[in-house]
Amino acid sequence: MPDNTIILSESHELVIASNLKVKSSTVKQMILDGVMSEIDKKEEVDWKDLEGFLDEETELWGFKYKKGGTVVIEPKFHEIRSFEEGFATVVLHKKCGYIKPDGSYLIEPKFDNAKSFEHKAASIKINNKWGRIKNDNSYLVKPKFDDISYFREGLAIIRIGNKEGYLKIDGSNLIEPKFDSARNFVNGIARISLEGKWGYLNIDKSYLIEPKFDETWNFQDNFAWVKYLGKWGQIGKDGIFKISPRFGFISKNIYYNNQSRSDQLLFSLFGEYNYDEIDLAVFEIRGKWGFMKPDCTYEIKPRFDGANDFKEGLASVKVGNKWGFIIKSGVFLVEPKYTEVKSFDEGFAKVELDNRKGKIDTKGNEYWD
Repeated sequence: MPDNTIILSESHELVIASNLKVKSSTVKQMILDGVMSEIDKKEEVDWKDLEGFLDEETELWGFKYKKGGTVVIEPKFHEIRSFEEGFATVVLHKKCGYIKPDGSYLIEPKFDNAKSFEHKAASIKINNKWGRIKNDNSYLVKPKFDDISYFREGLAIIRIGNKEGYLKIDGSNLIEPKFDSARNFVNGIARISLEGKWGYLNIDKSYLIEPKFDETWNFQDNFAWVKYLGKWGQIGKDGIFKISPRFGFISKNIYYNNQSRSDQLLFSLFGEYNYDEIDLAVFEIRGKWGFMKPDCTYEIKPRFDGANDFKEGLASVKVGNKWGFIIKSGVFLVEPKYTEVKSFDEGFAKVELDNRKGKIDTKGNEYWD
């Protein structure tokens, strides 16, 4: 064998003429010289190791390794979504398809819209209808829905016309579309509306509470806030009011108060709230506004003519036709004097006084435009 001969063994060790075997750590150093370029092509790519990237010059998307940044799939797509269950949704010339981790097509772009794979199938849209397709390119559910959600607790919301129902993972309908509106199941219970009224549905298709409320929130710790005859109260799963409907308004902070810390963090990712602020909820009763604790007892009794939730430790409240700011004990940081105010954001709140616009900081110092 000539001295300059290099042979690749089945175990990916490098054998040179002297019969000296060079282990993988040395091999990887030789990649820079192009010696092992063929090895990388043969190695199986784990989809969990990949992330998308944008080529700023071509404005096309591809995939690379999360660690190291080596390009695995060259940028050639107009849009991409991350890999799920081994496949990624890609868009090319306004058509959607799916690729494998090696860049080859599982299903070439042909759909008008497509969602990520979940439960071994993906929701796709073609000819303005949604269906479900399996990874062998056969239909689990032929396109017939006007909309379909992602799955939660094994069910997806489907819509035909202006009616909604639920689809099971296996492609069969749990409930044919018949509701005016349907929400995702949470701990086996879903909120649904029919003929303008809201109720609660069990996962076995039976009503937990038949539709009769103006509005509803999800159950937390066996209780839910509902609006009945224009007022908010709290019910148990038996449908009986534990807190009679008497509030004209109650902030959803009272709902978030009862979330676990992990749920609070999840909500905060979507910008819905900062969990450190969720300990008081503003409410209105008989024309006066106050603040309630998580156990539904009053922290600040209703005595204001208007109020907003606490942000960054301060809440705007209205007395007469003027606005000021209080701390959580109910004491005024700034006495009511402004005609318009906004909640605090990054240390400042916008205010208006006698047609002058400006802002204040969390110590009450004013800065006028």
